[in-house]
Amino acid sequence: MKNSFSNYLILVTLYILLNNLSLAQKMPQIRIDQLWISSVPTGQNVYFAEDTTKIKDAKEKGWVHLYNKKNNKHYIMNRNFLKGKTPILIKNIKAGNYLIGIEPVDFITVKEPKQQFGFPEISWHNLDPSLTIAAFVTPIALGSMTDVENYKKGIYKNGAIIYNYTKTDTSNCIIILTSTDSLITYSETASLYPKGNNYLLDDIKLKNDLMSKVMFAGNYEPQIPTILSLLHRGGKVIAGDNATRFIIELIGPNKWSIATEIKVAH
Repeated sequence: MKNSFSNYLILVTLYILLNNLSLAQKMPQIRIDQLWISSVPTGQNVYFAEDTTKIKDAKEKGWVHLYNKKNNKHYIMNRNFLKGKTPILIKNIKAGNYLIGIEPVDFITVKEPKQQFGFPEISWHNLDPSLTIAAFVTPIALGSMTDVENYKKGIYKNGAIIYNYTKTDTSNCIIILTSTDSLITYSETASLYPKGNNYLLDDIKLKNDLMSKVMFAGNYEPQIPTILSLLHRGGKVIAGDNATRFIIELIGPNKWSIATEIKVAH
């Protein structure tokens, strides 16, 4: 009898834990003094603090601050500002300018130099195109050839990206993509998204909204079922192709934004 009761308690505990895990992905009702931060994939570390820097509009100026974890680490990447893992609801915040740091993000690619004694080429990827980057925090000191070589050997992995965020009374939700190299047409993309119906939206209304955009109708129409499915699961997608991308993001229950990004050939 005692063993049966113990087994019953174990089953009940597992049931509660599993339900809490599934509910943790769902966007709750959000008050104006709260901020919902999620990511695709989920489970990323979130750092959050007021923006005390003097550099604004970094994206428009064409550059951002660059830091590394070994020497001059950015001030937000401090345990005091670590809020938890995505998705997370941050409470009691006022309107204003903030910084959101998210890690780990594998955003550096190191290639062999084109010239025999040249410096290895470093490129950037997995940057959320809908957000303004305030800073990169690299896992290596980019000025050191030794560190670059160690990175190429896999000794250093991942880093952090810090994004600007302006909190208003009507802006209380942000979803950050940390694997933006994967379009929804790629078979591995769906595996990045959490399972479950985590975000509410009117499928028919969103489909009509997409079809009303002249560029979306036609070649991209077959992507709509996948767009709707992934939005319900993760709240944000990049659709289209490598030339024309559509960033579709849920900004609240049954509210969304659609941005178009076109790459111009030179």
